Amino acid sequence: MALANGAARLRGQAGSLAVTVLRGRNERKILTLLRDRGPLSSAEIARHCDFSAQTASVITRALQADGLIGFGDPVKGKVGKPSKPVALVAEGAFAFGLRIGRRGVEMSLVDLLGQVRGVERSEYAFPTPGRIDAFVEGAIQTLTRAIPEDRRDRVVGIGVGAPFELWNWLEIVGAPEHEAQAWKDHSYAASFARFTDLPVFVGNDATMACNGERVAGLGREVSDFGYIYIGPLLGGGIVLNGELYEGPGGNAGALGSLPAGGPGAGQINQYGSILHLERTLAEATGKRVSLWGNVAGWDVDRALVQGWIDETATALAQVSVMLASVLDIGDVVVDGSYPRDVAGSVARATEAALTKFDTRGTTPIQIHCGNLGKRAGTLGAAMLPITYAHFLEGTRMRVG
Repeated sequence: MALANGAARLRGQAGSLAVTVLRGRNERKILTLLRDRGPLSSAEIARHCDFSAQTASVITRALQADGLIGFGDPVKGKVGKPSKPVALVAEGAFAFGLRIGRRGVEMSLVDLLGQVRGVERSEYAFPTPGRIDAFVEGAIQTLTRAIPEDRRDRVVGIGVGAPFELWNWLEIVGAPEHEAQAWKDHSYAASFARFTDLPVFVGNDATMACNGERVAGLGREVSDFGYIYIGPLLGGGIVLNGELYEGPGGNAGALGSLPAGGPGAGQINQYGSILHLERTLAEATGKRVSLWGNVAGWDVDRALVQGWIDETATALAQVSVMLASVLDIGDVVVDGSYPRDVAGSVARATEAALTKFDTRGTTPIQIHCGNLGKRAGTLGAAMLPITYAHFLEGTRMRVG
């Protein structure tokens, strides 16, 4: 699997560590093979990579010396001496993944295997650059303690997943105009440089969630799929031929901006969003309802929640038909910032809603329920600097 040319952009100059750890192509080839296929013998590595046995041995020994791979216990085959399986070392690299939402922020520490080692979260009425900077500085200090001291020099960067044109959307959460406009010319790299020299990679928040699904979800089995993520608003992403496709401006898969109907009908965002549900619940209860990180909030009025699920499912079914029609994609993942029982209900309702659409002439559509939830965004963002430093698709990432 690989990222498309525009899959990530490095904002600001890379720190010295990120520059020095960039791998050569043959090293990346082996690391990518081990990531995608799991432990392999040296002979299998040589065969898959089309290397001579000596070349494979030299490269794997160098990667072992760098702490990126390790050799397991010998495994006896049918003939010859036992072989030692080669595998990635989880603590060979680390990165921070940051997801900035309209209601809350989350940062994860992720290792080379894509395993989450720690998470920090904070909630707010709306995001401001100052709030985010203070959170990130504190989260880095806290999460770094989860890394063994002798491995703390292996953090290769910070991946950021944030809504593009954030200033155009903050009025929906009640942010004052001057606070929203503070984001217009904001640079994450310049801002974070006050307290860290780690390189900063930036992508759309929903696209980064899609990248998380590509790395740790359906992407392990399917090379082409559409991805719909329901947060305060609805977003998404597209994976083609195993590659995350962002488009020239990095905003491909902005599914929430699709028209909900004819002129004047508004966008899909009006229906498939948690903010819409919060407003509905607030009107029914007479008090403010926040569902971000609040599992109990989903039980305030189950009938209203079910109505929202049915309405959202119709919007998601419409989006799925569009994806199938335009991109010939038959697999669609639906996920979001909600409890897992709600996730299953949304996916099942979307499957049911599909039967109401005329899908003649399109690829048969299968709806998949994502199981990463809120973890998808931080995981996908964290994998950007790790990919850039160590895996094959990193050589095709557009930088600058």
